[in-house]
Amino acid sequence: QGGTLSLDGTNPSHNAMTIREPRRNTTDKIVLAHEKDLILIVDAVDTSVIPQEVRNKARFLYADIPAAYPYDARSWDEKMRYCYRLISQYKNYAKVVITSRIHVGLPAAALGTPVIFISKNGWLPGGHERTGRVAGLLDVFHRVDEVRGLPWTFGNLEDPVPPNPGNHYADRFRASFWNRLKRNEYYADAAKLFGRIPLQRLGAGMHRSEIQNKFHFIMQPSDLLHWQQRRAVESILFHHPNAKVYVHVDIDLGPLDWGDFGVFMESGYDVQVLRLNRNELIKEARHIVRGRIHENDSTLLAGMLVYKHGGVFLAKN
Repeated sequence: QGGTLSLDGTNPSHNAMTIREPRRNTTDKIVLAHEKDLILIVDAVDTSVIPQEVRNKARFLYADIPAAYPYDARSWDEKMRYCYRLISQYKNYAKVVITSRIHVGLPAAALGTPVIFISKNGWLPGGHERTGRVAGLLDVFHRVDEVRGLPWTFGNLEDPVPPNPGNHYADRFRASFWNRLKRNEYYADAAKLFGRIPLQRLGAGMHRSEIQNKFHFIMQPSDLLHWQQRRAVESILFHHPNAKVYVHVDIDLGPLDWGDFGVFMESGYDVQVLRLNRNELIKEARHIVRGRIHENDSTLLAGMLVYKHGGVFLAKN
């Protein structure tokens, strides 16, 4: 978004970067001014699997600076400008990126653009998959490898391409990375200063209406610091990444410390830590039951939360 390049395309050194007044909605205007309708083919190892109709309307690009590049590609500034132009194409113009390069697919997917990754019996521009350098990463993308029984199933690409199937998988990687990175105050402060936190999850729009997506816990303040309760929430987000998770904390006074649960919110997951109003729930229960209730019954508060808000209640253990 122009963080390393100024608006006129130059690349000042990091030691003397010009400080400018922010221009509101600059990036939004770029996105809105051009419909994302380009089909980009970047270093695909086997273009024969791509329908001719798609190839005819696609734009072919190269991850490496080509020999016919009209500018002096030896300078660092020009290399940066070339990279910036590529990434701008992925983000602001492409409806889909078709590639066989992991260093093309990953940034395009991270920017929210669908990626169709083509290999030919495991062969890629940098060698074979079995070398292990792409292990676990290809699950992020749509895949085409006819030798392995993964044919082209995307038609002529007139219709919108579905989101990358591994978006939730990538979101978990990013959350884990942020959990490590935030331990360094320098990086944590920079991420918050430039508005990168909370992370914008790639899978946030991939909702499934046919499954349950609301869950409740009741915890004590000390539970927010315990690994076991953190794993309980993680297990929900693993299977239901777009769930709303409400952690009701049984506390009456004093500040509410999220503890290590803050990483869920910072990573873009919908986890809310709420105060549990025990007295109000018991009062409402008496009104509903209209009889004697056992205030210390462990299922009473859980039942009232589900009665009021719907969803599923899970024991914290």
